[in-house]
Amino acid sequence: MPAHPDVGEQLASTNKIYAYAKQAGITLNVAHCLDGRAHWFIDRFPQTTYALIKLGGQVFGSDRELFPIDYRSGKVGNEAQLMGVIRMATQLEPLIPRDIVPAPIIEMTLSRLRSGRLAEVNALTGSLIESAERANEDVNNLRYEGTRNSAKERTRAWQRGAEESNARLDACIGDAFAHQPNLLAMKLDLSIKEYLPANQQQAYSMYEREFEQRHHDLQESLGTAPWLPHDRLDRMLASCDAFRAKLAHTRLSHARLVNYILVLKFSRITGPYLTAVLLYDGSHGDVSVPLFVELSRLWDDATAGSGFCYRWNEVQCPWGGLIKPSDEKKRVALLFELECSALSGKYVRAKPTLAVPTFATGEWDKLSEAQS
Repeated sequence: MPAHPDVGEQLASTNKIYAYAKQAGITLNVAHCLDGRAHWFIDRFPQTTYALIKLGGQVFGSDRELFPIDYRSGKVGNEAQLMGVIRMATQLEPLIPRDIVPAPIIEMTLSRLRSGRLAEVNALTGSLIESAERANEDVNNLRYEGTRNSAKERTRAWQRGAEESNARLDACIGDAFAHQPNLLAMKLDLSIKEYLPANQQQAYSMYEREFEQRHHDLQESLGTAPWLPHDRLDRMLASCDAFRAKLAHTRLSHARLVNYILVLKFSRITGPYLTAVLLYDGSHGDVSVPLFVELSRLWDDATAGSGFCYRWNEVQCPWGGLIKPSDEKKRVALLFELECSALSGKYVRAKPTLAVPTFATGEWDKLSEAQS
């Protein structure tokens, strides 16, 4: 079902890992429409991803029996989790969307579940004790020293890039606040018009086609490559470079650019798009609306007249608008959303953008010199 999430509320979780999974789901399921609206399709991707992250940590991070069995009473420990693991092992539909690559620790855990003894259980008639025995056996087969070491080393290497990105984003925001105490913050999504649906109805049809394609891929091959034509990604990367150049060398009439972050994202419905976090000198007040008009024109120029620009309002984006030195809540919300964007890559990444940088940041001193 389509929805309009309050993203600030979506991410307001005491469990950061679940918040990262939510951010990945928001990114993956958005459809920007030519009528100026955006729609998000709600599914179980965040819950499934979080369950797999938790399970992978339990499998490789401990030697404790995952589902202890009391044969005398016939009871099994962690019964609710066991039922979820049985569903993961026996469900025919792929748990991870075809356009998503999970971290090695998740991929290895899921692969063992789908090919191990638990996958042979009849979820309706199999006994709980038998299922627990099979699950424990599958887990123990992953805990051999060589397998465990390989999983940890591969996952650490995978996650290093996301952690470095997060540190870079923190530094970028820190520079902006250090040099300009009053900031005007904007969040834009930048797309290419011809790849977008006209409205919600057409977006839903595209989502349904993508859903049907997932079932087709299951019948043909679980390893089917993503549907995205390569020229879409190439075009978005070229447009990103052109937009960065225009941001750096164009002084807008309403406010001076202090710094920016561009995030390359992927929607399973419309393909690649950019999210731009733009930080302006806020000394002239909230001039977001006229700035948006000028920025839309810059993006349109960068895409040779094919640009579509969507502005997140302050209901959807709790840190948008003026951020004064006393607005600690807004500042924390901005940093947390960027952290979620960067660190969701510790667990899942979009296959089409796997081999390209996903974050680009401005340099305060060069921007200041270019726009002075």
